[in-house]
Amino acid sequence: MKVIDLLTISLAAFLTICAGGLAQDAPGLPERMVLVKNGKALCRILVADQPGQEYTPEKWAKKIPGSWLYLAAHDLASCIRKSTDAQVEVLTDPAKVKQAMALDDGHIRIHLGMTPYAKALGLDLPKPHGFVIAFPDRNDIVIAGVPIQGKDYNTMYGVHHLLRRYLGVRWLFPGELGEHVPRTDTFAIPAKDVREVPDFPLRSASG
Repeated sequence: MKVIDLLTISLAAFLTICAGGLAQDAPGLPERMVLVKNGKALCRILVADQPGQEYTPEKWAKKIPGSWLYLAAHDLASCIRKSTDAQVEVLTDPAKVKQAMALDDGHIRIHLGMTPYAKALGLDLPKPHGFVIAFPDRNDIVIAGVPIQGKDYNTMYGVHHLLRRYLGVRWLFPGELGEHVPRTDTFAIPAKDVREVPDFPLRSASG
C-alpha cells in the first residue's frame, strides 16, 4: 500500500473520531438555538436578583439603572429589536423569573448572571476576569462571569461577545450613531459552550 493511501486512511479515521467527539459535546441539544424566527421572539431574558425595575426600552434608553446586569439586558434586548424587530421580554423580578422557569411555551431562557437556575449548575467561571456562555439544555442559555467588586462587568462582556460574534453588532464609537446592527428576521446561535479569558486584565483607555 502506498504511503499516500495510508495517510488518506489515517486522516479519514482521525476526522471520524473528531466528529464523534464533537457530537458528544452537547447531548440532546440542537445544533443551533433559535432566538428569533421571522421577526418573532422565541426567547426571554432573565436577570439575576434585580427586583424593582421593570424593563421599558424607551425609559432605559434614556437612563440605564445603576446595574451592569441591567445594561447587559438592555443591550441584548435592544440590539435584537433593532436587528429583527422582535420584542424580547426582560424579567428582572425574582418572582417573575421563577414563574418563567415553570413555563413550557418553547421559549429559550437567556440567564444573565447567576440566576437560581445558573447557581444550581455549579459552573466553573473564570476568575477574576472572563465569562462563559453555556448551553445546559435545549431551553436555557447562561451568560455569566464573576462580579468584580460587586459589578457584573464580566457578564456584560459576555453579552457583547454574543452580539458581536453571532449578530454582527459593532460599536464603532460612543453613542447610538456609532452602533452598527445588521438587519435580519431570524437570529440563531450555535449551541456550543464559550469560555473567554482576556489576555489583559485592564481593557480601558487612560490619560
